Amino acid sequence: MRIAVCDRKTEDREELKKQISEYWRDVSVDVADSGEEIFRRIQEGSRYDMVFLNVEDNDRENLETGEALHRQFPDIALILDSTSRVFGVEAFEMDALYYLVKPYTPEVFRKIHSRFRKPDGTMGKVSMDGKISMDENVSVDKRLPVDRTIPIGKEKLREISHRQIVYLESCHNYLLIHLTSGAMLKIRGSMQEVMDTAGSYFLRVNRHYIVNMEAITGIRGNSCEAAGRVFTFSRKNRTANKKKYSDWLFRKAIGEAALD
Repeated sequence: MRIAVCDRKTEDREELKKQISEYWRDVSVDVADSGEEIFRRIQEGSRYDMVFLNVEDNDRENLETGEALHRQFPDIALILDSTSRVFGVEAFEMDALYYLVKPYTPEVFRKIHSRFRKPDGTMGKVSMDGKISMDENVSVDKRLPVDRTIPIGKEKLREISHRQIVYLESCHNYLLIHLTSGAMLKIRGSMQEVMDTAGSYFLRVNRHYIVNMEAITGIRGNSCEAAGRVFTFSRKNRTANKKKYSDWLFRKAIGEAALD
């Protein structure tokens, strides 16, 4: 197994190399101070199974490198590491295997290893969303989003798994619940009741719509997309929604999106 570590700070990349080498005994670890250098080595024939890219607010070059690696070399497992938690959306979009936040502990390397290890002990990539690039029977972190049953309606007589819901629409005193099956339920109830019960899973994008964060395929500008529809954030909730979604992606990236 061969790993590349990219960080402009010499002490940080050497420390990361040391910890990787201590956890994975039989690996080769290369270091570089720029994403361009890693990309050049790959183009010249170097083969890497995993690349650690440091990303920071004031230096986004490695984000561009990560996006390029994802497009051109999708079998390479990408690990983003940063002092910030704000790159959850970018990690999701480049199918990063893990999002590492400094300072980190040896426990995170166990998590990374569990996502990358195949049952026979060899290595194969398992991405944040559970996609498998080399083997269909790979160990997946068990703490990805758990199922939550949500009581719906004024009398709370009906319960629906949050994973069955794509988005909810307010219509006078009713909720139109659009399901992953393509069906729609009409139930008497309010948007606030849903947010009070299961707001950790949903974004209240505006007065009329609540969207399941698991169904979102991307955020662009002041809107998000889910199930082929575009939902525009209200001005009031725009910043809060973007932060909430970014935080949720971060928790998903580190395997802790089993929300309360």
